[in-house]
Amino acid sequence: MEFSNLNWDTIREGFILLWVVGINYLLVFFISLKILLENRNPQKTYAFVILLIVVPFVGILFYFSFGQNYRRNKIFNRKRIFDDKSFQEIATRLTKKSSEYRYDKDHPLRKISELLLTGSHSLLTGGNSLELLINGENCFPKMLEAIAQAKNHIHMEYYIFTDDELGIQFIKALANKSEEGVEVRLIYDAAGSLKLSNKGISILERAGVQLLPFLPIRFPRLANSLNYRNHRKILVVDGVIGFVGGINIDQRYDNRFNNKVYWRDTHLKISGNGVWNLQFTFLFDWYFCVKDPINFSDDFFPISESSPSIAPLQVVSSGPDSDWSNIMYAYFTSINLAQSNIRLTTPYFIPNDSILMSLKTAALGGVNVELLIPEESDSTIVKYAMRSYFKQLLEAGVKIFLYRKGFVHAKTMTVDDSFCTIGTANMDFRSFELNFEVNAFIYDQNLTQMLVSQFEEDKKESVQLMLSDVGRWKLPVRLGHSLARLFAPLL
Repeated sequence: MEFSNLNWDTIREGFILLWVVGINYLLVFFISLKILLENRNPQKTYAFVILLIVVPFVGILFYFSFGQNYRRNKIFNRKRIFDDKSFQEIATRLTKKSSEYRYDKDHPLRKISELLLTGSHSLLTGGNSLELLINGENCFPKMLEAIAQAKNHIHMEYYIFTDDELGIQFIKALANKSEEGVEVRLIYDAAGSLKLSNKGISILERAGVQLLPFLPIRFPRLANSLNYRNHRKILVVDGVIGFVGGINIDQRYDNRFNNKVYWRDTHLKISGNGVWNLQFTFLFDWYFCVKDPINFSDDFFPISESSPSIAPLQVVSSGPDSDWSNIMYAYFTSINLAQSNIRLTTPYFIPNDSILMSLKTAALGGVNVELLIPEESDSTIVKYAMRSYFKQLLEAGVKIFLYRKGFVHAKTMTVDDSFCTIGTANMDFRSFELNFEVNAFIYDQNLTQMLVSQFEEDKKESVQLMLSDVGRWKLPVRLGHSLARLFAPLL
């Protein structure tokens, strides 16, 4: 063969391709080694390694965007905030109050309350009045009423804040109070609130509202700013009234707007000392965003003189800035302590091994475990991943109900008809590990019974899935479920 007949351009392109592929898999080797040394959950390790090998370069980009273990790496430096003198003082002041009210050692709920106090410094507070709010059409009027009555300050923190027809009502209400001299602060998630327009922001700023985006999406911080989102939904008025739950500021959450999809959600209004931890979570996040000291006021933490035995609760935050997965640990402990029944509602059910095992163990041990999720999800891959868990849950005796009336977005759980939780955390990897979340854990039988009644009403709009139904799923469908589950830790 003569050298003159060789296609040197083709050879050169082949060498370049070989170098590119070699560099990719050299990076894959070192990244895989790094993941292994982090001793993560095996499922998550498998998912990332498979992705790195199967999808060249895209897998590497995905890892650096969504796979960094920021809790372990301390990218969110909680110590920096707690070292601040102002936060030390308020944390000390609030922690002292926790000794005023604690369950006896033999109390069945002592283990949960102590877990949350130790892991997240969440105080067990009494002296509360609680109101269960079902759907946006019942929640939003209560929120706007509380804002209108504000005298000292309004603190809001939302994953989604949209200036649609409903959002404009909130923008005007906040602007009016700010112009009256009330201090108004607003944190909105930069990714979740993409539909908050410059016009809406301008109206708030001109009125004197202090507002901050949470983790603005900017290169080169694209990786953590896209992945680690503030999923919290908090409203605090004058330190005495607080709201928390699944409802965002968006008219799709309000069925009065004749939306295409009926939206089922749950929120909680708290009046009393239980607002302390909501307030502290907001101030903590405000400092995270602005990185300037906060001048604390006694007006932020007024003390209710009501009996500590009235509607005791703990408000718990969890996220990449915390040392522990506090909400997940509380779910796990609550499920394991159940004696008779568990009722769980969540829009996204992609549990880790611990939660999955605890639910199956409870059901096998005779506890009536009921799971209510939407029949149709807003994500096909999430829907498929969720369904990959159904067979083993049903075999263990867990009852699964698929909500048909619309989309159920509530994040609630009741245990033994005497204890419940309402908040922002879904039953999935993202809420447990990646997002900033907040839940109220409520030790009040009356509110729990209301939540149980609502669960029974939601069951009427649902169909119960049977093991025989799963058995009729065809092979391609089951294969799709299994493939989606491989990436469940990444969803």
